[in-house]
Amino acid sequence: TSSRAYQLSSRPNASNGDDEQNFSHYFAKRLPAEVLLDAISSVTGSPERFAGAPLGARSIEQWDNRLPSYFLDTFGRSERQSPCECAKSSDPTMAQALHLMNAPEIEKKISNPTGRAAQLIKDDLEWTEVVDQLCLAALGRPAGERERVIATRLRAESSKKAATEDLVWTLLNSYDFLFID
Repeated sequence: TSSRAYQLSSRPNASNGDDEQNFSHYFAKRLPAEVLLDAISSVTGSPERFAGAPLGARSIEQWDNRLPSYFLDTFGRSERQSPCECAKSSDPTMAQALHLMNAPEIEKKISNPTGRAAQLIKDDLEWTEVVDQLCLAALGRPAGERERVIATRLRAESSKKAATEDLVWTLLNSYDFLFID
């Protein structure tokens, strides 16, 4: 992590915009399917349930890639036939985007009565604190100006519960959450 190549920005500049092979900049990529499912579970505070595994077991820990999971199938789970990632694509698809926006499983995680959104509402925190807590959980940083504007608009238009759940949904669908940049 201390090497120059590792620390390169993913934003190309005038001299390296066309470079695709000389490690002059990092190429942003989507989180792998298993990591994304675990991240969504972590942000929502609603663990995934896998057959034969205890509640809270992570997707990345599952030894059998044949366990039924529509999410993992949609997002391109590893076939685990090779140690390299060359067998699967990390390019986003329309089915993936639609799944994140409309899937009942994602909505169920967000609105889970014991999940993160419900706990933040129950704790009766100031709205700015709720926004910061959600951004820390989803993005690993406090809310920026863009997130604050969106959160303020959501809160002005609906109840605290609805605004909190909508903000979680917004963050889960954001570039900053979905991509390693």
